[in-house]
Amino acid sequence: MEWKQFYKKKNRNIAELLSNVAAHKEFIKAIVDDVSIEIAGETRLLEVGTGTADMCIFMSWLGYKVTSVDNDQGVLDNAMSRNLMNTVRNLSC
Repeated sequence: MEWKQFYKKKNRNIAELLSNVAAHKEFIKAIVDDVSIEIAGETRLLEVGTGTADMCIFMSWLGYKVTSVDNDQGVLDNAMSRNLMNTVRNLSC
């Protein structure tokens, strides 16, 4: 499957999201330990390359204020339309 097709998949379920997060646990640990920045009392992250939006969704669930950017508007549109996005409060794409 090509990446573009992978990113177009809507309605990824929680098991798929958690599986992706688990596969990236060392990456996530590095973000939590080294990359976040505190501004005006909020811990913020910038994600460059939105992809499936799994990482930014998960990090927002942890309480981070996440901004995700991508150079493909279709990827951003898909990320914002995913059903899981309805539960995210600290995320902007």
